[in-house]
Amino acid sequence: MDDPSGLPSIAVIAFKGPPGDPDSAVIARNVAADLVSELARSPNLRVVSSQSSFQFADGKTPLAEVGRRLSSRHIVDGTVRREGEQLRMGIELLDSQESRVVWSTSEIVDRATLGAAQLALAGRIAGTLQAKVAGTEQQRAIAQPPKTLDAYVLVAHGRARLLRYNAQGIRDSRRYLTEAIAIDPDYAPAWAFLGIANTVDIGLHLTGEWDERRIDEALHQIRRAIELQPGLPIAYVALSQALSRTGDLDGALAAAQQACRLSPNDAECFYVVGAAHLQLGQIEPALGNLEQAMNRNPLPPAYLPAFYATALWANRRFEEAIRVADDCLTRAPDFWRCRQDRIAALVELDRLPEARKEAAVLQSKIPRIGSGWFGSTFGDRAAALRERRVTAARVAGIPDKPKVEQ
Repeated sequence: MDDPSGLPSIAVIAFKGPPGDPDSAVIARNVAADLVSELARSPNLRVVSSQSSFQFADGKTPLAEVGRRLSSRHIVDGTVRREGEQLRMGIELLDSQESRVVWSTSEIVDRATLGAAQLALAGRIAGTLQAKVAGTEQQRAIAQPPKTLDAYVLVAHGRARLLRYNAQGIRDSRRYLTEAIAIDPDYAPAWAFLGIANTVDIGLHLTGEWDERRIDEALHQIRRAIELQPGLPIAYVALSQALSRTGDLDGALAAAQQACRLSPNDAECFYVVGAAHLQLGQIEPALGNLEQAMNRNPLPPAYLPAFYATALWANRRFEEAIRVADDCLTRAPDFWRCRQDRIAALVELDRLPEARKEAAVLQSKIPRIGSGWFGSTFGDRAAALRERRVTAARVAGIPDKPKVEQ
């Protein structure tokens, strides 16, 4: 169950805290997510995204089935308990095909030794799979640990709330991350995830409290994270997404490529590189990178297949684009981008009755939609893609001006 390229594959399941201890539970997930990020620095591993592997956190799925669904023979599982300013961790490397423990370890760490412990774990896991974790020693050497475990806990809570992608989740995330910065203004992950939360709010209009006029504030937060920890991959993922909102698509691509240099097997880095290529009209590298992101995220959140479907459509692989868009809509029926992809592909296949039916559904859900909206994510160098998209919308019956404005 290794990657077709021959890379050994590894998946990390969300670690567990003791029952009834919500702080330890969120810390445990965060420790596991950090380990995924550390492993993804290796160019010699296929590292499954935590967005996929954490779906098996309840422990109810047989180990062999987890390995099969994640296309990973080796699985990492563990427990974490907070004891004051220390964490007691128990970690196991499992062989899902043989249903056995390859090795296990128990450690007690504090806020200063947690990063080194995660680096050592990543090295031992990679070594077991006959791979290397490259570049991490240098990057870890310049990373500062939090001044207290309370800051780490607050960031863990903020990161978890962010993933809900709703108004209350964003507000809670912002509050936790702001509290973490108040405790430790030099803790880079707090600044990075705060910038992400605010960029997401700007893009999705979730709370109404942040809009495009505040994008410079989000950029300042992200750049503060990079200033504090230049080797933090997630900060460059955040920078890429924020710069794309300003229209600086070359800057967005450069930031995404830096994320991949720091963490060459992270699904998120492939996603942001692919998205940036797509906005620039570079359709073949866009598709290649988004395929790599999908490979490392076999149970992806809806936004990833949405961009992948757009790349398939751009490359005129219309039937595949429809199939991916259908999968996306099965998981997220209101995700408008997936329906856009479906409409555009149906039009170019000359399946006009189906396209018009889909367009009517989209207009019923978002009455203010106009044909120009279909091309709004493409930059000036992607004018041909933008025109194809807008033309498809018009053919499907989407007016140039939203109905409410006519």
